[in-house]
Amino acid sequence: MKITQAQLDKVLSTNKDNLDLLKHQLFEIFSDIDNISLFSKFFYPHIIQGQVPYFHLEWYKQYFSDKDEVLAAPRGFAKSTIFGIIGLSYDIVYKREKYILYTSKNHASTVKFLEPIKTEFKTNNMLRWVYGDLTPKSIKDENSGKDREDIFDVNNIRIEAVSFEKNPR
Repeated sequence: MKITQAQLDKVLSTNKDNLDLLKHQLFEIFSDIDNISLFSKFFYPHIIQGQVPYFHLEWYKQYFSDKDEVLAAPRGFAKSTIFGIIGLSYDIVYKREKYILYTSKNHASTVKFLEPIKTEFKTNNMLRWVYGDLTPKSIKDENSGKDREDIFDVNNIRIEAVSFEKNPR
């Protein structure tokens, strides 16, 4: 059920003394995709500041739609933030996918785009409190035995950076 910021604030203030109940309620509230903008502001206040723009709300609808759609927007419209951090983290914490391919123009930039989400899963204490241990687990290269920079597992979901330069395995 979609709720407002005022309703979320009431849940937070009413249950501040019962952290187990609060954690459960937050998990349930944010599990409703209609609350994605609250999810973004609650877990990422250091990224999402002020009011969420209307076009971001439309993007969230597209992102979570079952339709095959394409989105284009100019630089500076927070596409990487919306899809690469907010949408991806939502998919991971609610286990909406089992294997996620993250794509960009080339392999180096695709790998670079994975770093912020890995950092959030390691350091975002509120995200970890509500959803548990989200520490990314490295994947070893079959040939060298070294950690791969382009693939990791978190919450039993594999995330892999792919581009036209590299084929997914």
